[in-house]
Amino acid sequence: MTEQERMDDQQPEEETASAQPAAEIEAVGAPVEEEQPAVAQTAPPEQQGDGLEKELTLRYRIGLEDYFQFHKITGAPVIAKNKKKFTLIGGFEVLFGAGFLIYLLVMGENLKQQRNIGISILLAVLMLAMGLYSLTFYRYFYEGALRRTLKKQCAKTPYLQNEICVDLYPNKFVEYNEGKEYENFWRDIFEVRVSDTLFMVMLTATRCLLVPKNSIPEQVEEFDQFLGKICTNFEKRKVRI
Repeated sequence: MTEQERMDDQQPEEETASAQPAAEIEAVGAPVEEEQPAVAQTAPPEQQGDGLEKELTLRYRIGLEDYFQFHKITGAPVIAKNKKKFTLIGGFEVLFGAGFLIYLLVMGENLKQQRNIGISILLAVLMLAMGLYSLTFYRYFYEGALRRTLKKQCAKTPYLQNEICVDLYPNKFVEYNEGKEYENFWRDIFEVRVSDTLFMVMLTATRCLLVPKNSIPEQVEEFDQFLGKICTNFEKRKVRI
């Protein structure tokens, strides 16, 4: 398998990697859902004119390293599954390639008259090399390949190139980027995940509002407490990973 094939296999067949605008960052290996972005939606009648005051405003940027960590976290279940797959494939390739090569070398005297003996040896060596690459891909090559893929995504995604502003209210958060407004209500979120470096307000199991801690150093504790209050009020899970 080539490096690109392994990056493709890191995603299930029905899945793809993309970076959606605003509150819809999507992970590598995340299912693509046929739904419209929550852009400037009008609140239901019972939520219009509620008079709730803004509690906090965040201004930050998402760097390549933050984006990389996000994909490592959200893609971990897929990676664990595919490691087993690549181990089986790599093991078969190594056994077949090594066995075929040994056979060719042992039987060399009997086969040297054949014109294609050199090609057969080359194929056996290539099979052996591919097997070793499969066995070691996730340990030595995966992160580098993922970084290169995400670097290209970041360069092509205006959302990740601009400052993001998020206004936090008791009942919702409103995100501003590229002159557009994205509104989501706390009651509709899936859960909140907190790592050593990231806050992830999950809109679904794989889509989220991503806030790097290093971009809001003076507001980390305040935002963490705010999210804890939101999770309590709306009965959402807050998971530390």
